[in-house]
Amino acid sequence: MAEPPPIYPRSVLEQLTGDYTFSSGSSKSDGWIPEPGCGLKILDLRPRAAAMANRTGGYGYENTSNYSNTTLQFCNIQNIHAVRDSYQKLCNVCNSKSTSDVLWNTLIEDTRWLAHIRTILAASWETAYWVHVWRMPVLVHCSHGWDRTSQVACLAQLLLDPYYRTRHGFSVMVQKDFMSFGHPFHLRCAHGEGRSDVKNNSHSSSSDEGQISPIFLQYLDCVYQLVRLYPSAFEFNTQYLLELSFHIYSCRFGNMLCDTEREREIMASIRQRTYSVWDYLESKPECLNQKYVESEGVLLMPLPTVLRNVKLWTERHFAFSPKPSTMLGSSLPISNGNHSLE
Repeated sequence: MAEPPPIYPRSVLEQLTGDYTFSSGSSKSDGWIPEPGCGLKILDLRPRAAAMANRTGGYGYENTSNYSNTTLQFCNIQNIHAVRDSYQKLCNVCNSKSTSDVLWNTLIEDTRWLAHIRTILAASWETAYWVHVWRMPVLVHCSHGWDRTSQVACLAQLLLDPYYRTRHGFSVMVQKDFMSFGHPFHLRCAHGEGRSDVKNNSHSSSSDEGQISPIFLQYLDCVYQLVRLYPSAFEFNTQYLLELSFHIYSCRFGNMLCDTEREREIMASIRQRTYSVWDYLESKPECLNQKYVESEGVLLMPLPTVLRNVKLWTERHFAFSPKPSTMLGSSLPISNGNHSLE
């Protein structure tokens, strides 16, 4: 079994990973220690079963026998269809007048939205772990490389490089790993599209309705979890993320229109014809974190700390809730017979 780097004794790795089998020498801890001679870690973000099924479509996955000194691991992040279904369930729970408040936590967990968030954060944390602790290159991919791959690559960079935790760095990262890598915003968000009218033979994107999925919103939700836990590490605050989350769908700015860089730059001339959402966010002082402490360090907290503290993004998911769901600024006196409860 490989020895950990000198600056990270086994006791520290146990706390970081939450795996307390390091000291016992159990083989269960091998997942956090590179195999002898391993020079590349491959993280396939899909579930193993999905990756095997994708072989019929020509996607497949790496056969490590053909790649010497590599190890392959599946991260079990669900596809766009599972994310869409989960988000629809979440919206129904948050926005329904008939939702049971007594069973609230159970109903939220049953939507699987928070479980998806935890899975993405776990894969992102592990990517940063191999890079930072073991100084090992990591290859991250899924089926196409512009949904799950963009999410995990961006989150790992947030953890590893403090530049991306600044407002300018965050915008550079999103443009690099979502927009330039081909995340299809128009397709995923259904910008300006309606359902088809078969009777009038009108053209619409109904044939692509199965491709709609809140992937970028899910990514912002993951970032929200990190900002909420470690606010001083980020130059922007949760209000910044909230504003950005609404403008995914507002079509007010051109950054997240179209599906590719070619469509934005050549076919639609988006840069010349629209305003930038990043300039807009820079101009809003309420989006600047006044408690930000500039750092040059890596943000690699214990993995259980992140996963056990994932919370519902109430400001976003309760934005259109008919029930009062957020804390009031001041308590209201409640009359109860002869008593006044403050």
